[in-house]
Amino acid sequence: MNGKRRDGWRMVLGLLLLAALAACGEPATDSDGALDGDHADELDGDAFADGDYYSSDGDAPADNDSSSWEDGDYRPTDGDFPADGDGWVVDGDTPDGDQGWVDGDGENASGENDAAPDGDATEGVPVDPVDIERLIREADIYKYDGARLLVLNPHLGLVRIDAADPARATVTGRMPMLERPNSMYMRDDLAVLLVEWDDDTMLEEGRAISQVMLVDVADERSLALLDLRRFDGRIVDTRWVGEIIYVFLSESVWIDALTGEQHGEDRIRVVSLRADAEGLRDIEALDIPGEGLAVTVTPEAALVSTPGPDGSLIHYVDIADPDGALARRGSVTASGEVRDRYKMRLKDGVLTAVSHSAFAGGTTFVETWDAAVPESMASLGFLDFAAGEELHATIFSGDMLYAVTYLRLPEEPIEDGDIEEEEEWRDECWDGCDPLWTIDLSDPADPALLGELIIPGWSEHMVLHDRKLFTVGYSDTWETKAAIFDVADPMRPREDASLIIPGRVDQSDPDALYDFKSFTILWTRKLMLVPVHTPGDERTALIAFDYSADSASLTLASTLPAFEAVRRTFMLQTYLGILADSQLDVLEIANPSAPRVVRTIAFAP
Repeated sequence: MNGKRRDGWRMVLGLLLLAALAACGEPATDSDGALDGDHADELDGDAFADGDYYSSDGDAPADNDSSSWEDGDYRPTDGDFPADGDGWVVDGDTPDGDQGWVDGDGENASGENDAAPDGDATEGVPVDPVDIERLIREADIYKYDGARLLVLNPHLGLVRIDAADPARATVTGRMPMLERPNSMYMRDDLAVLLVEWDDDTMLEEGRAISQVMLVDVADERSLALLDLRRFDGRIVDTRWVGEIIYVFLSESVWIDALTGEQHGEDRIRVVSLRADAEGLRDIEALDIPGEGLAVTVTPEAALVSTPGPDGSLIHYVDIADPDGALARRGSVTASGEVRDRYKMRLKDGVLTAVSHSAFAGGTTFVETWDAAVPESMASLGFLDFAAGEELHATIFSGDMLYAVTYLRLPEEPIEDGDIEEEEEWRDECWDGCDPLWTIDLSDPADPALLGELIIPGWSEHMVLHDRKLFTVGYSDTWETKAAIFDVADPMRPREDASLIIPGRVDQSDPDALYDFKSFTILWTRKLMLVPVHTPGDERTALIAFDYSADSASLTLASTLPAFEAVRRTFMLQTYLGILADSQLDVLEIANPSAPRVVRTIAFAP
């Protein structure tokens, strides 16, 4: 069966499924679960636009106010943050590299400027003038501009909600889709959706396909598809830098089930696109051999890590051209596995990587390279430490690197081991160790350990603020643990406060372990929000914190039970939004000890 015939069958199947979806539109509900009669017909009327894809024209009040930021992205004159969390980039460094804010990501490199993490868009103090031409945005499963809330949902597709008054939030339209939602951007009246699916014809085994969709969200009564692009592979990551969208796709070999022939190859494909009211325009694509692990992006370059024979290969992709041209300019080999975006940085012409090798019990490496000429990056410095331990959370800040490792001891004594050495080892770290390491990077040729703090448990994600590390991770018994560390004196880091979030021992996971954007800090309200995944007992912990130069405290204000795992927590003006795949809850949190649900919108029965 050729490609055109397959596409034809997909279109027919898509039409049938969309017709079924349109026939059974899902209602919105009030917080008491009753059907909201004013909007029972909001989710109907779905149809293909121009015989190609889909559109929605749910009923909506004509005078509904959906005002938003005039420019949609930034207001550099007064320093306010746009309400969807988009932020600034400073001196070429992002939270990937360690400076500025990127669409709710929230780490601030120097620790001297407040951040607006994870969509707490109205909070934070911006740093000095920025190059708005190289503004970096990040995709997420929701976008909010102060009045209009877009949610990319696995049940309903793209959902538009009038949230000008969050307590009376109302679905005004949706655009169903067959694909699996990944993430999206919103800019002005345009949304860029990133979706994926596995080939379901059973003729192409193991083939993954992704799609970029451009949607007009200006009309409250209609969400109209303007353009789309289809690519082989799964989406590893994506950024919108300046006027260009960069999509990082991981392709794999797939098999034609009829012939048994193999097609494709294992590679990372980097694609640059332009998205505006005129549509999507392909600019360039380049390929990198291997499978993707992590992507770190600055306005000048994308660093892409892939597995190598002796560690990880870090590829330097030049994205400095504001028109979207791409150039693969060089690569280096890290001694271990580079697992996530927080373990690579490009700053002042120096590439730094933190990697981990499981060989011989485990070792962590910090390595630096001169990246002034990316085609011939020369090694500068090397540091190995934490032998026998696992590497977990890391974060760069100025000339400092903070890293968490953990030593998990065997339950049984070491056979034929040195008894005295083993007893000394166990006395020092009975159930395990959580060294928080402070590492000086001021001399790239000589990374140096400055301090070490050993405490129970370990951290999976860290946010730096006012020389304090706000972290989420585990206790030694696998309970979810939040903590605040003081790193003002890098020679003597200390834990100022910690809190175990109630849950089943050995079964409680912070969602930030899998998705760092689920961890939210509301700085002006002094609240940490930590969704916790426990089978059969999902919840979000509201943790009140306070801190000064000398101390800090953490108090469990309340826990919010949920039917399923919470994907995001974010502010809707003065209200708190709790977003899961099945519903959106809007809460009044003036008193965090007694949060009150004022509105619920159901996305699934």
